[in-house]
Amino acid sequence: MKFLVLFLLTALSCTKKVQFDTKGVTPSLKDVRWEISNLNEGTWAVGSILRDIVSKNLTLVLSLPVLEEDDLEAIEKNYAVDSWLVKVIHKTKLGQRHHLATILAPFRSRMQTNFSANQTKSIAFSLTYAAWATSERFRKFQCPAFSHRFRLKDFSVEDSETLMEFNISSIGIFPESYTVTELVPPKITIAQSMVGDFYLEAALFNSKTKTLYSSFQQLPTHLVVREEKVVSVSGCEGIKQEYQH
Repeated sequence: MKFLVLFLLTALSCTKKVQFDTKGVTPSLKDVRWEISNLNEGTWAVGSILRDIVSKNLTLVLSLPVLEEDDLEAIEKNYAVDSWLVKVIHKTKLGQRHHLATILAPFRSRMQTNFSANQTKSIAFSLTYAAWATSERFRKFQCPAFSHRFRLKDFSVEDSETLMEFNISSIGIFPESYTVTELVPPKITIAQSMVGDFYLEAALFNSKTKTLYSSFQQLPTHLVVREEKVVSVSGCEGIKQEYQH
């Protein structure tokens, strides 16, 4: 544990900071780097003797850009920006694009602790198959609902070292709903297959006035799900427990 804490502190101290530029006509954040820093598959034991394994979700951790404290205070005070908005978009293998969710990533933690003023280092969210996401009752089924039989076989993060720039300028109210991340990563429900590309888009935001302060830009890091395999679940042929009472 001591080694892990030391490693995290060292990693954070070496993280390249965002450059806050006020010399131009429009203030901007430069050298903004984004990274999917962790990816974890959740599995589910199912079947008549619980020996068949299917996937229930993929949890992603998105590392957020880090700013100098003086720059962050100036941005919050002078430009009324306090958060990022992050859109999650699924491009299916057929080329269809679906906006799955928008997540609020505040610059500072909103948890009421002694460390509430600290910068938020990352957010997490879970891409979750509907068979698991729907309800606690469905999670107890030996035969997963909606004929879910998928086990994720080939998936990875495609990343680049591309640095981004965000101009800070009010561009209007954001009319859509969004999810706030706290202790538990929000579940983003995937109705059927996860195969395809999951892209992320980010914009600067004032969460108090619901105002966007930059346009959305696609991040240079994304998730690719190339293949799912179909698992034969014992004792579940033709059974749909979601219709049983």
